[in-house]
Amino acid sequence: MRRYLLIPVACLGLYQPLHAKPDAASLERGKAVYQSCIACHGPDGKGVKAGTLQMAPTLHGSYYLQSKKGYKALTALLLKGVLKENAKYVQAMLSLEGALNDQQVADVITYITTEFKGTPQVATPAQIASYRKELASVTSPYKRRDLTAMQMLENVPKLLSNVTYKLYDGKFEELPNFNQLTPVREGSFENDVISLKPFSDIKKPFALEIEADLSIEKEGPYRFFLTSDDGSALAINGETVVGNDGIHPEVTANLTEDLAEGEHTLKLLYFDAGGQRKLALGVQSSKLAAHLPVYVTDSKPSAQKKKASNYDPIILAPATADAAMVQRTYFSDVGKKLPRAFAIALPGDQSVIWSAETLNVEAIGKGGFLNAAKHWNGRGSASEWIAEKKSGIFGGMAIQNLDSLDSSWLEIPTQSILHERDKAQPEKSITYSHLHPDAQFLGYSVDGKDFPTFRYTYKDALITDSFGVVGDSKSPSIKRTITFDRKLPDNTYFRVSTKPVAPMEAPNIYGTESDITLIIEGAKILNRPKGDAIAKVDGSTPLIIEYIWK
Repeated sequence: MRRYLLIPVACLGLYQPLHAKPDAASLERGKAVYQSCIACHGPDGKGVKAGTLQMAPTLHGSYYLQSKKGYKALTALLLKGVLKENAKYVQAMLSLEGALNDQQVADVITYITTEFKGTPQVATPAQIASYRKELASVTSPYKRRDLTAMQMLENVPKLLSNVTYKLYDGKFEELPNFNQLTPVREGSFENDVISLKPFSDIKKPFALEIEADLSIEKEGPYRFFLTSDDGSALAINGETVVGNDGIHPEVTANLTEDLAEGEHTLKLLYFDAGGQRKLALGVQSSKLAAHLPVYVTDSKPSAQKKKASNYDPIILAPATADAAMVQRTYFSDVGKKLPRAFAIALPGDQSVIWSAETLNVEAIGKGGFLNAAKHWNGRGSASEWIAEKKSGIFGGMAIQNLDSLDSSWLEIPTQSILHERDKAQPEKSITYSHLHPDAQFLGYSVDGKDFPTFRYTYKDALITDSFGVVGDSKSPSIKRTITFDRKLPDNTYFRVSTKPVAPMEAPNIYGTESDITLIIEGAKILNRPKGDAIAKVDGSTPLIIEYIWK
C-alpha cells in the first residue's frame, strides 16, 4: 500500500545554495571517509554481494542522493542510521553520529553525491552542524519511509512568502466580516510558516485573518485541502476556493483550482470557538514533485492537549495520473457502517466505495479520495472520504434470487445471536452483519496499474467485479465489468441502483436522481415498485455499467 506524504511548508525554501562544482580537496577527503563504507557498499558504490545476498543497496542513482535543494535527509541517514525492516539486505545502515564530525559528514556527502550519479552537493560543516542540532532529539534509526518523506521536502518548491496575520478577539459562530473588526495583534509568521503556535498563549476564542503570496512554478490543477476545528475558508486571488465554516469538530474540505504560472494572493480565514484547535492547509498536485503527489500541511496544533483523534491529515491518491489505488478500510461516512469496505481511487479524480459484505458498490465520488489520518494513528479508525461529489444511490446485496418482483431486497446481511455473557438479560440477542450464506468473498487482485478486480461466488457461480476508466482526461467515467463463469439460477437479479432510473433517448442510457448517468450493456433495467432498479442476469454475458458524471 502506498502511503502519501505530509510535507511541512516550514521546510520549503530554507536550503543552502548549491555551489557550481565541488572542489578537489573536499572530494579527496570525502573519498577517504568513504573507505569505512566499502565493506557494505563496495568501492564502486554498487553494493557488496554475499553469495546470492546483498550486503547493502547500490548508491548509484539512489533517491537519497538526488536532492536538489539541500541534504538534510542524507545527513539524517548518516547520523542516525536506517532501521532494518526486512531481509532485502544483510546489513542495516548504522549510525555514524559519534564516528564522524561535521567536516567529515560534509565531505562524504560531497563525494558520494558527485561520484555515484547523484545531484552533486557541496555540503558545508556549518550546515551539517545545524542539521545535527535539529536532529538531536532523534535517538533511534529512521524508518525508510520517514527518510523518504524528509527527502521529499528538499525537492518541493517554496509556495508561500510574505505571510502575515491579524488576530481578533471575540466569540463567533461563523466567520465574521473582518472588515468590520479591529485587530488586537498583527505580525508575520517565522519563516513564512502558518502555525497556531504563536497563539498558544490565548485561552479564549479568537479569529485569524492570514494573507500570503502564493508562487506557482507550473500552471495546472491544484487541489487545496482545508482542515479546521472550528470554521475556516480559503480564498485565492480574492475568490473563495474552499469553505469550511461554522462550529464543528475537525473537518476537511477540498476543491481543485486551475492556477496559472506566477504569483497569486492567498487569504486564509479561521476562528476558534473554544475547545480543540486545528488548522491545516494543504495543496496536492502532480506539478509539485516528480515522484509522488505531495500533500503540504503548514499548520501545527495549539498548546491545548491533543486528542487521540486529532491528527494531521494523511491524504491518499494514486501514484500517477493513469493509475488506481485500493485502500482496505472501515467506513461510516457513506450513510451506513461498512466494516469491510474497500476504497478505490481511479483516474480523473474519481473514487468508488465497494463492500465485501454486500459485494456491491456502496457509493461513487469525484474530487478527492481519502484522509487516512485516523486509520494510521492510535488504534486505527475509519478513514475520511473527502470526495467533493458523492453519489449514494447504490448499495445492498449486489446479486439476489427473487421469488417475485415484490420481494424485499437484502440491504446488508445480518445475523442474531444470544448475548450469553449478559447475566442481567440472558435472553438478550445482538445483531451483527455477516456474509450472505449464498455468497463468499474471495478477495481481489490488481493489474500493473493497480486497477482492482474483486472475486466472489454466488451459489455455484464465480463472479468478478472489475473497475476501469473510459473517456478522455477532461470527462472520464468509471467502467465496471461484472462477469460470470456459468449460468445463473432463474430469476437472478443484479441491483443497479437503490433509486429508480429514467430511460433516456439513446438506448441503454439511464438518468438518475444523483449526478450520475448510467450506460448499461448485457441486461435490461427494471424499476421495481419497491423503488429500486435491478437487472435480470442469467450468467451468459457480462454486465457492463458505465458511470458518467453529469
